Amino acid sequence: MFTIKDENVNFLELKSTNSKAIISLNEGERLQELQLNNQLLIKEITGFSYENSYASSILFPFANRIENGKYTFKENEYEFECNDGKNALHGLVYNKPFTVEKKIESLNYAAVTLIYQEKEESLGFPFTYKVELIYTLYKDEISVSVKIENTDTKPFPFTLGWHPYFFSEDLENSSLNFKSDKKIEFDENLITKKITDYKADDKFT
Repeated sequence: MFTIKDENVNFLELKSTNSKAIISLNEGERLQELQLNNQLLIKEITGFSYENSYASSILFPFANRIENGKYTFKENEYEFECNDGKNALHGLVYNKPFTVEKKIESLNYAAVTLIYQEKEESLGFPFTYKVELIYTLYKDEISVSVKIENTDTKPFPFTLGWHPYFFSEDLENSSLNFKSDKKIEFDENLITKKITDYKADDKFT
C-alpha cells in the first residue's frame, strides 16, 4: 500500500515499503529525496544549500540564464531582476509555496497534485499564470508532470526545466538513459545561444 504523510507543514512524503519521495512544500515543490526499491537516487547533501544549488527545482518561466535579465517578446522589451551576478537565473517559482490540491493513496501508487497560482504581475514577467505539478510514486519509478495555464488575457513566452542532482556513490559506473534529438549550446558564461540537432546513444555517462 502506498501512503502520503503530511504531518510536517514543510514537507510531504509519498511512501511504500521500499520506495519514498519527499517533497519540500515551501521551496517550489522540489523533490528533496527519492528512493526507489531501496536505491537512493536523490538526497540532501550537507553544505550544499538549496539557495545556491536549486537542487531538483522546477524552472519556470525560464531555465538557465538570461543575459542581463533582458529579453524581447512581440516587439516589447522586458527585464528580470538579476539574481546571478549580471544575469537572471532559473525563473520565478523555485522558492514559491505550493498548495496541495489532491492526494491519491492506492495499492500500486501514491500521487499528489500541487498548485501555485500567480495573481500579481512581476518584474520582467508581467503576466499571471497557474502551475500544476503532479508527482506520482510507483514501486520502481516516479512520474513528474507539469502543466502551465495562462490565466492572463495576453500571451507570454516560457520554457520549462527541472534541475535534479542525482546521488551516486560510484560515479564511474553510473549513467543516465534518456532520449533527445536536440541539444542546447551555451557560451562561456553559460548563456543559451541556440538549439541544435543531436544524435547520440540513449546512455549518458
